[in-house]
Amino acid sequence: MSNDTNTVGNIIVLVLGMARSGSSATARVMSLCGGRLPLSLLPPNRWNPSGYWEPSTTVRANARYLRDSGSSFFDTQLVQDAPESASIDRAFVVELAELLRSYKDTTAGAPLILKDPRIGVLLPFWLEAMAHAGLSPRIVIPVRHPNEVISSLHAWKGVPHAHAAELWLKYNLLTERHSRHLPRTFVSYSRLLTDWRREILSIAGTLGLPLAPSDDVDRFLDPSLRHMISDEDAISIDLPWLGDVYRTMSSECQGGQLDVELLDAAFSDLSRAQAMGRRPPRRSFGTDFGLAT
Repeated sequence: MSNDTNTVGNIIVLVLGMARSGSSATARVMSLCGGRLPLSLLPPNRWNPSGYWEPSTTVRANARYLRDSGSSFFDTQLVQDAPESASIDRAFVVELAELLRSYKDTTAGAPLILKDPRIGVLLPFWLEAMAHAGLSPRIVIPVRHPNEVISSLHAWKGVPHAHAAELWLKYNLLTERHSRHLPRTFVSYSRLLTDWRREILSIAGTLGLPLAPSDDVDRFLDPSLRHMISDEDAISIDLPWLGDVYRTMSSECQGGQLDVELLDAAFSDLSRAQAMGRRPPRRSFGTDFGLAT
């Protein structure tokens, strides 16, 4: 392990939260403004023509672990009920530490940018691996209106709207819950598109990162790729806590106060409803992406 995890080359910035929330754009903007990305990135496709900006090795590792644990990206269950396997968990942490060492370049004078929404669900394992690899984590959480994410996920994978809404809640609640003790910031996807310079300076200032605006971002960032635009006050899915969680996270993006008690209440209420069968979780949906990547 490195003796100094505070040098710039040992900083790792995790871009977390729910898929289709602007995490790809956020990761790429940060890399163009002074960060660095791992090699072997997923290729762009018609669903994300500007690129995903996440390494295929990370995606495969997370997808395999979830599968072996009886879960998947599409699993809405907040608290996993599968018996923990100490040997599987240890092997996963070892695998992640090796991956992180392969991404890390201690001579680099730039923070490493790493993105995969599943890291937010599996963050305790990743944090243990980062400690072994001598990396100091910072967290960036892009926030996008649930209507837009739900519509985008439905168009992308055909996920039913109600299922996508539950995924929005799960990924945002777990990412927030797992990262409270870490340096972090929340970023509005819509504000990133309309004034990325302000957002990148805010990220840099809040997390102490050597990032600075670059004109390359103007050539990359295309606001027209945001096909779904929703009224801030209108939540299309009648799901308990959905609007409340979005509003407090959106407020945090704009300098307001994050209501942690509300988020705790949402987590407790929804996990209890799942455990008691009032809201049965949806454990899978087709073939999990990443397993064949």
